[in-house]
Order: sequence, then C-alpha cells, then structure tokens
Amino acid sequence: MGEIAEATTLGWNLAIPIFGGVLLGHFLDNYFQMGYVFTVGLLFTGVAAGFYNIWRFERRFAVRQRENIEEPF
Repeated sequence: MGEIAEATTLGWNLAIPIFGGVLLGHFLDNYFQMGYVFTVGLLFTGVAAGFYNIWRFERRFAVRQRENIEEPF
C-alpha cells in the first residue's frame, strides 16, 4: 500500500522542481534585467532535478520489489 501512496507523488516530484526553477528564474531575470537567461537555465535545471527524482523513485521501487521476491512466504 505504501508504494501506491508514493507513486501518486510522482507528478509532483516532476512538476515542483520545474515550476520552482521557472519561478525563481523569472524573479532573478526581472531583478537583474537579464532577459530570459535565468529562466531558461533554471528551467533545464528543474527538468533535470525532476527526472532525477523519478529515477531515484524507480530505483528504490525496484530494490523493494527484488527484496519482496527473494523473501519466502
């Protein structure tokens, strides 16, 4: 049951870093009058962080599945 609860957070684990990066980048671009330099840079950083979160979740899930298969009932 715990895996189902964790799986429902996958969308948030991808969306929050992307949205946060764009929001912070937009603020920094306005503050330093830089155009879209920070926005684009932090957008790509947020995408990378979001996919890293998904990758970490998948690795933890795979390890748990492997441990459950190896244990006898």
